[in-house]
Formats: sequence, structure tokens, C-alpha cells
Amino acid sequence: MAMENRAFINGMLGEVGRSLGLNLKLRDDGLCIIKQDQFETEYIIELSRTAALLHIYSPIGDLPQTNKADALEYLLKLNLHGLETNQCTIGLDAHTNKIVLSYSISTEILNANLLSNVICNFFTTVPKILKKIENFVQSDPQQSFEHSDNITQLLTIV
Repeated sequence: MAMENRAFINGMLGEVGRSLGLNLKLRDDGLCIIKQDQFETEYIIELSRTAALLHIYSPIGDLPQTNKADALEYLLKLNLHGLETNQCTIGLDAHTNKIVLSYSISTEILNANLLSNVICNFFTTVPKILKKIENFVQSDPQQSFEHSDNITQLLTIV
């Protein structure tokens, strides 16, 4: 079933990739990694090994060592109901200490058009979230950063 599911997803990824001018395909480990050089952003498409889910996610920054509470409070507010995140969720990868924006969808309902919409929406959502974070950092004069002119003090943009 896992191999059939991977072939099914790869067929759709190939179709979506052709329309985007990208060579999209899951590797043997179930990952497809797309790097956007302009913003040094990494987009990861991952076929779940334990459920019929496709995960699309992107590391969007590091949790800061200082001002953690301020960063987490802002991210939680941003995350509420997915209204500001285009239904994506913001989470923390405990292994890497990275803030991650993610979206998961059941493979049982996927077709090429839906997958194309999900991928395109995700690709446009990540820069919007990065901009919101940047604006938050720049607009909060109460933050006490060592280098107040460096917007990466709250979240290091990946």
C-alpha cells in the first residue's frame, strides 16, 4: 500500500511540477525538498509513513534563546484558527528548535488540482508569514535586543 500511495502521489507531483516548471518527486525516504534561493527558504513535501497524509512544511525560523515568551505569544496569536496562516499551523520542532509552518492533507481526497492548489497556496503563505514576523519584530519597541537594528533577533529567518 505504501508503494502504491507513493506512486499515486508521485504521479500528481509530476503533473503539478510540470505546471510549475519544477521536477517534483518523492525520494525513497518519502521526502520532496524544494529550495527557493531568493529567500533561502526550504519547502518540504513528506508522505507520512504511518497515516494516509501528505505533509507540506517549511522551517521559518529558530526559537530565540532570549525573549522566548514574547516570540511564543506572538506565534500563538498568529496561529489561532489558521486565520492569519491560510489554515496552516505554526509549530516547534523540538529536535531542531525550528519554528515550522505546516499543512497536512489526507491522501485519500487528493487529486492533481487540489494538490496544485495546496502547494501554490503554501508557497505564497510562507513569505507572508515571514513578513508578518519581520513586521512584528520591527514594530515592537519594547523588545530589548542586543542589536535592535537586526530583525532576526526574535526569529532567525531561514
